[in-house]
Amino acid sequence: MSVDLSALGLPESLDEVDAAGLGEVVVSARRAGALMEWHRLRAMAEVFERLVAPYVGEDRRVYDAHTRAANEIAMMLGRSQAGVETELMDAAHLFAGLPQVAHCLHDGVITGGHIRTIIARTALVGGQEYAPLVDDELAEALRRQGSWSLQRACQMVCVR
Repeated sequence: MSVDLSALGLPESLDEVDAAGLGEVVVSARRAGALMEWHRLRAMAEVFERLVAPYVGEDRRVYDAHTRAANEIAMMLGRSQAGVETELMDAAHLFAGLPQVAHCLHDGVITGGHIRTIIARTALVGGQEYAPLVDDELAEALRRQGSWSLQRACQMVCVR
């Protein structure tokens, strides 16, 4: 698979990049990584919407739609089904409950590690009438000038 790295703001080779330019490559690579994580989670959220959400009211204790979707993804990725089940729910929570925060990931403001922390800290917000307000406030805070360590993001989410 051939990827056009220039579309992501990355050089094909680092041979021609001077020492000062390497910092820009690191920043561009971080942003590109965040964008790829956004696409991965968006695809998982879409799997949830198409294969799980229509059957959420049914009780199939042994093999429900969520399990089936996670199983298919796990087989494709060579990962454990339990881990994918959690990720599938996280992706659904992110795109349905925190769309503005998801845009922060898309735009490279934060990374996949930040997203996992934010999702874990906001899981109980999903479906609440105040969820859009929480989403807006978190996204606004994330877009303020400065960098976000995982610890700082965790503290910010806990305080809100």
